[in-house]
Amino acid sequence: MFASLTPRRIRPALLVWGLLALVPLAAQDLNTIMQDPAWIGEVPQDLTVDANGKTAFFSVASPAPQPDRWFALDLASGKTTPATDQQWAEIFAGTPIERGDWQVCAIRGSLWARRKLGPWQPLLQREGFMQPVGFKADGVFVYRADGQLHRFDLNAGTSRQITALRWREEDEPTDESWHVREERALFQEIANSYKGETLEKAQAKHGRKALGIPEPLYLGKGFNLASATQDRWALDISADNKHLAVVMAPDNTPAPPKYAEFVNREGAVVLKNGYPRVGHDTPSWKLAFYDFDKEMLSYFDLGQLPDIKVNRHAAIQNAQGEAGAAKIDEMRDTARPVYMEPGGFSADGRNFLVTFFSRDWKDRWIVVIDAATRDHKLVLHQFNPAWVQNYMTNVDTSPYFSGAAQWHPDQKRVIFLSDHEGYQHFYSHDPAAGKTTALTAGKWEVYSPHAGPKGKFWYFHANREHPGERHFYRMPIEGGDIEQLTSGEGRHSVAVSADGKTMVSLFERATIPAVIQLKGKKDWKTLYDGRSEAFKAIKWHQPEFISYQNRDGKPVHARLFVPEKPNGAGVVFVHGAGYLQNAHKGWSGYFRENMFHNLLMQAGYTVLDPDFTASSGYGEDWRTGIYRHMGGRDLNDILDGAAFLSKEKGVDAKRIGVYGGSYGGFITLMAMFTSPDTFQAGAALRPVTDWAYYNHWYTSRILNTPEIDPLAFRRSSPIYHAEGLKGALLMCHGMVDHNVPYQDSVRLAQRLIELKKHNWELSSYPVEAHAFHTPGGWYDEYRRIWELFERNLK
Repeated sequence: MFASLTPRRIRPALLVWGLLALVPLAAQDLNTIMQDPAWIGEVPQDLTVDANGKTAFFSVASPAPQPDRWFALDLASGKTTPATDQQWAEIFAGTPIERGDWQVCAIRGSLWARRKLGPWQPLLQREGFMQPVGFKADGVFVYRADGQLHRFDLNAGTSRQITALRWREEDEPTDESWHVREERALFQEIANSYKGETLEKAQAKHGRKALGIPEPLYLGKGFNLASATQDRWALDISADNKHLAVVMAPDNTPAPPKYAEFVNREGAVVLKNGYPRVGHDTPSWKLAFYDFDKEMLSYFDLGQLPDIKVNRHAAIQNAQGEAGAAKIDEMRDTARPVYMEPGGFSADGRNFLVTFFSRDWKDRWIVVIDAATRDHKLVLHQFNPAWVQNYMTNVDTSPYFSGAAQWHPDQKRVIFLSDHEGYQHFYSHDPAAGKTTALTAGKWEVYSPHAGPKGKFWYFHANREHPGERHFYRMPIEGGDIEQLTSGEGRHSVAVSADGKTMVSLFERATIPAVIQLKGKKDWKTLYDGRSEAFKAIKWHQPEFISYQNRDGKPVHARLFVPEKPNGAGVVFVHGAGYLQNAHKGWSGYFRENMFHNLLMQAGYTVLDPDFTASSGYGEDWRTGIYRHMGGRDLNDILDGAAFLSKEKGVDAKRIGVYGGSYGGFITLMAMFTSPDTFQAGAALRPVTDWAYYNHWYTSRILNTPEIDPLAFRRSSPIYHAEGLKGALLMCHGMVDHNVPYQDSVRLAQRLIELKKHNWELSSYPVEAHAFHTPGGWYDEYRRIWELFERNLK
């Protein structure tokens, strides 16, 4: 992507570009920006640094269908070479567990270990997947394989299985008939056979104990070992080997809807599985504890959680119920269903940490449970009438931090991320003192916090300087003054070596994809720039980073592309995902769209790219502003953006278009249907047209479910508003889209047909999924968008 310090191969087809001075990208050259993105150059991604801070590793995308390639960057010389086979272990090592000099990690499902940050060495290699759970003593750790726990002694080099979970009921004798009881009482031989069976079972149990073979633990039917975001600790054992914790998830996965694949190797129509639709039954997870000494299985009582029996949907259901219907009680007889994210046992084995989330997404409880007594202490109860945050924004170069609480490095306190005070910040809680400390605070957000070596500092990324600018920081482990470690306007993604002495960064700006920088004593030095000569030869436009006021009086941050010679027309781009940030100062993940905006601008269009309500990076109120009405406040921000273009930038109010994909496609439809005089043309790409057909985990937290809250679904789904269409509408949809089914656009097409609407079209792409992958598909889609705007806005 950037100015490499080593010679780089330039593809012959692109040589001519390197001979040119910086020139604008010709408006007719849509083919250039929609080709395989490898033309941009060998742009670094997946950056890591080795333990001793001598070498950085990164991957670059290859032209399809070739796989990504991995490179090693020598940080002393700046020389880049293909990664060797011996370096692959360092590249793919997962987040390790550690104690003393030892570290253990999973690499491609096998276990590897190293001492004193030396080279990784294979420890256990086998078919299947193994995962380290944690050290329980010096040189002794437990790991999971085949759904069971195993203990490995690094000093002796031995491993043994320590659990034997059975996901069924233990065999029990059936009720004895009169004849069976009579025979046993009448004949000594038969009585002896019963006694012998009992003695054999006792002897077998004694033998298993003598040989260290785990006793079967029967957990009943209908559940399996949970697969959570932090499922490392879904099965964990205390350091003294006395207590086992098992997170159990119901196995009643609903039957997924089907979609059809028309172009494939079989040359036949093949049915594929999509995501379960919103509204399916969501039974509660369970947290089981087993006491080895007492041979006793027990379950954590969910009824102990504050407000767990409050029916958070009662008011909504009563408001939408039929006249005269009996009112639904605001209190339930039983606890609401939950799922959970475990944090595992503390190092001393005394306490188990777990984060519960209600399945209606309204509540979050962080709890520390005493392993011996099962008593618990509440760390946090977070309630949000919309939905609590369990998906946290992270940075790929840093350890992942989910909605689950984690143990502090001292293994006594608890740390967690939360936006319950307005923005995503970092907290520490001392269960012994019952005190929570906010380690960070302010109208900005913290991403991927983690402790540095020897527990001296916390490291984290944040948008502290500006909502769209991301830097890397550190602060003392007890909190205090925050030190900014990066400089330069843009977005930084920093990786730190295990010894804490070396930092490397993917640094990107709005017009320049990521370069690799190394932190020196005083400043950062660029070591690698992989942009192609063809890409560098183009004069990319630096967007303005602006904010405009929406009708609620709040600032909407946006990118603005202003042409030198405006043609009086404007375009508003709507990013996807809803909870995503695009009006930032780095290289956009929507890089094709960003380049397309350069084309539009050069043709005279003024382009606005806003972070509407529900975009990430702006705090809790912004995040939840679409509760029960997608296409409400978020759409208002788009409409207010169009008004901004007209009032402040000289754009003709009768010549404005709108487009976007996925969530952006949905907003485009809502704009064209519910505010038909605002936009004269719109392109809805892979759009959600009916939220009742979208997946459960995303939709249910924002709109509840169709059975509970039909009003929310009807006012949020474009298909119910299609009669409002006036302008020119283009819909584009991949036919093998597993995220937003192609069926969404087909159903809307039928609705438009029945409404006898004119000036709309549906373009279908037989081999494209949700994210298009062929240059031909990308080109055809954006050719149609270009032509749509040229026909209707000029």
